[in-house]
Amino acid sequence: MQDRRNRLREHIRAAREWLGQAEHSLQHEKDVQGDLKLMLAKAELEGAAPGKKTRRLKCWLSRGAALALAVLIALFIESWS
Repeated sequence: MQDRRNRLREHIRAAREWLGQAEHSLQHEKDVQGDLKLMLAKAELEGAAPGKKTRRLKCWLSRGAALALAVLIALFIESWS
């Protein structure tokens, strides 16, 4: 859990830095650089939050683990018979 918090903090820190650089670029009328850095900040924050694919993968992995455990138990019981 602590590792997840550290990763989230790193994403937030990186996004904050990109936003600061975007603001600086826009102040100096470098619109393209500002827009690029703003997109990088947005991507950093999107990377911090788990998406649907991640949740779906975790769901299928837990189902697969449960199935594998059931098969192992069945094989163990069969070998004792």
